[in-house]
Amino acid sequence: MFNINQEIVCNIITKAREINIADDLTLPDDQDELSDAEWKQLLAEYQNDLSYQELKDLINELEPDQQQDIIALMYIGRGDFTKNEWKNASHQAHRIKRSNRAYYLISKSMLSDYLTEGLAAFGFTCDE
Repeated sequence: MFNINQEIVCNIITKAREINIADDLTLPDDQDELSDAEWKQLLAEYQNDLSYQELKDLINELEPDQQQDIIALMYIGRGDFTKNEWKNASHQAHRIKRSNRAYYLISKSMLSDYLTEGLAAFGFTCDE
């Protein structure tokens, strides 16, 4: 089970909804090997978007294990793993270089939906 505060996940969901990442953003297969400069180039059109900066900062301020949990939760919400495969999802998330984790997450056009579904798989919601 994830060890990140549900409120943090909900804040990330809210910020991710404010960014309109293109569905046709072409990402290479080896995303975990991209350099900081390569990520910036891929996401160049969003660099001046205040919501993009806020989301990137929010993710970068998390502890590495929290970032890993967010990625694993996204994998579950996307259907790559089930909640019973949390350890496998977490192991896969660990493979993403720490310096790339914010970029990796932000590059997912449906990040907010994936995280919402991931929370729902564990019986949580962002509804107040």
